[in-house]
Amino acid sequence: MSHRGNSMGSKALAYTFLDRKFLKYRPLHVAMLAAGLVGAAASSHAADAVNLGNIEVQSDVRSGGLMVNEEAPKSRSTVTGEALKQKPGSNNAVQTLNTMPGVHVTTSDAAGMADANFTMRGFNSDQIGFTVDGAPVNDSGNFAIYPTELGDIENLQQIFVTQGSTDTDAPHIGASGGNIGLISVLPTKEFGVFAEQIVGNHNLRKSFARINTGELDVGFGKLRTWLSASHTGEDKWRENNGGGLRANRFEMKSVLSISDGNSLDFTFKYNQQHNYQFSKLSLPQFNAGNVSYTNALIGSNGKPDVNYYKFHQNPFENYLAVLSGKFKLADNLRLTVTPYFWYGDGGGSSGQSGWPAGALQTQSLPNGARTDVFYKISNTTTYRPGVTTTLQTSLGANDISLGYWIERSRQMQTGPFIPVDQSGNPFDAWGKSNALVDKNGNIVQADGRNRYTVSLSQKFFLQDSVVLSDKLSLQAGVSYDRVRRTGDDFGTLAKTGTQDIKASKDYSEVLPSLGLKYQLDQSSHLFYNATHTFRAPQNYTLFDFTALPNGTVVRKADQKPETAWSQELGWRYSTERAALSTTLFYIDFRNRQAQMSDVDGTKFNYNVGQVINKGLELEGSYALTKTVNAYGSYSYTSSVQQENFLNNGTLLPTKGKQFGNIPRQMLSASLGYDDKRFFSTFTGKYTSSVYGDLTNDQKIGGFTLFDLTAGYRFEKRGVMKGATLTLAGLNLFNKQYLASVDSVVPNSVAYGKVAASTPYYVVGGARAVSLTLTADF
Repeated sequence: MSHRGNSMGSKALAYTFLDRKFLKYRPLHVAMLAAGLVGAAASSHAADAVNLGNIEVQSDVRSGGLMVNEEAPKSRSTVTGEALKQKPGSNNAVQTLNTMPGVHVTTSDAAGMADANFTMRGFNSDQIGFTVDGAPVNDSGNFAIYPTELGDIENLQQIFVTQGSTDTDAPHIGASGGNIGLISVLPTKEFGVFAEQIVGNHNLRKSFARINTGELDVGFGKLRTWLSASHTGEDKWRENNGGGLRANRFEMKSVLSISDGNSLDFTFKYNQQHNYQFSKLSLPQFNAGNVSYTNALIGSNGKPDVNYYKFHQNPFENYLAVLSGKFKLADNLRLTVTPYFWYGDGGGSSGQSGWPAGALQTQSLPNGARTDVFYKISNTTTYRPGVTTTLQTSLGANDISLGYWIERSRQMQTGPFIPVDQSGNPFDAWGKSNALVDKNGNIVQADGRNRYTVSLSQKFFLQDSVVLSDKLSLQAGVSYDRVRRTGDDFGTLAKTGTQDIKASKDYSEVLPSLGLKYQLDQSSHLFYNATHTFRAPQNYTLFDFTALPNGTVVRKADQKPETAWSQELGWRYSTERAALSTTLFYIDFRNRQAQMSDVDGTKFNYNVGQVINKGLELEGSYALTKTVNAYGSYSYTSSVQQENFLNNGTLLPTKGKQFGNIPRQMLSASLGYDDKRFFSTFTGKYTSSVYGDLTNDQKIGGFTLFDLTAGYRFEKRGVMKGATLTLAGLNLFNKQYLASVDSVVPNSVAYGKVAASTPYYVVGGARAVSLTLTADF
């Protein structure tokens, strides 16, 4: 999976327009500003604190923090900070969700430096909304989520998941399949320093430090802040040819308590990474033990090989700033205002044989540059400000929320070609300089990569939670979601010359939701939820057109928004020693969007019609003793296409077939031990086979993976408040497997005039072993 990206200085109109007028702020400037801002108090979730001599540990004797008591009238799962502390700090946030019911997480790198792919109840990751402290972080254009951009898991207090149903007040226009929220840890009232060092195989190294300032009286309130910095790096375990994965991060959170009911909360996250990509393999390639990215620039035919590893990089940087103000306007009236700003810059790259179409072959190149191969990078620069405003009041038994969210996102997507030296090193891996130009001095762009889009998203929402009796409660809500996408396709020399194609499209939907909860007794309750969800088409569907040789542009059919009706019926049971949750779900998914290639290789979106997702999810935990706990989850997901798919005039036999990349069954179980000094968790997860195509003609087998963590907590010594040493083994038995489908194709065998397409798969990460030492001062 490639990141989005970055625009570059240029003589082209599009670049001049953006760089000089609109895209002029730099991450460093914002980071400097962020360091001087403050933030505010929010209520924290924590399990019971246990004090053992000089050690204080947050304890959940039933599951080790993998499961908590949920009260919402919908499916919801939570991973607490306690469980996150037992994960290797190199992991990304999405990896920590893998044991949750309905969640299928895969990655090319078990240590966590490469982006993870995941599905949930048959929905892809780009159909699930993600927030960090209330701010949306999905790509505003195509809704993709890139877990390595989300920051260090050491700074997270909890992660919650609502499977299948999106919250009414969630700031999304691309979440047809539920939402996931990351909540940052709060600053402490006491001064403190937390330090962490990780070492592991494949030359894994991570250094992390966080400083808590403690609570300070600033005259108009009490201020507390933490600041953290980290560096992480490792070599690729596969195709390891000098390329690696590197990340530098700076994060902070401030809390300003002004007066009773009035506070400010500020979060800032900055991430810069430079990764070399893992290749995706076809099933025959994997079975033959092949790799795609090579160590040699020159192939066996004596010409440069575009699969040379230095052509496949992924530089990216991003930052997020969130300021949440909570104000008490009256005894029963509260106002919350949450402005945020997200920035991203970078992209994934590949190789280009020979001069690209339209490039001036007599232009001046850097000394030593080759002319038989070039570095091509797909950059995207995003500027994304937004704000959510919510009024909350209590009227008798009713808790009412009324709010409005607005966001204006701007994206410039480019595809420059950069010269490389005689060893294949690009002169600028970020694609900001030395780009090839045409005879008029305009930067030559890859097809479909010279576009500027603006997405104006809005949501009006109203929600009421009411207690109808001592046993029955109700939560009802409605939102009106609207997005207007406008854009310019400045064209490519290969397809549309210098033609500027303007496009715009409006999408909107009314989204009601209803949740009921019935308390059976003190330990158990039933719940029912019905939610209508919506996802607007991606921004690039504005330009689903074919440009004829005479310059005439023929538009393809407009894409319809995805919509779904999700229904859930569940039962929860909870005591001091045991917790159990079971849920039946039924999702009627309409206008499911899929991306495929046209005859010339150009990417287009197609509507595959109606898909029905239904199934069962179980989750349970039990405290066997005061020190031993067990946790397990099971999921059965049927994701069946309801229509045959029309492709180039031929009906493909897809009706009644399982949608691609959706495992029917997943089973996870873990056994934990914690006596407040020693701790360990052994986890296993089985994932069934998945199909690589809509016609179910090719599939990859299921697999079972095992993970183990074990650690020891040291007593307080001198200025050190405590220390922990943890050994972790992920994919403990080094299973070699294909983890998931990179992109689902219509058919892997020919049907009539429709030629076969080849599915490509993500190769699962090899065993990752790490040793972590942490210390609190």
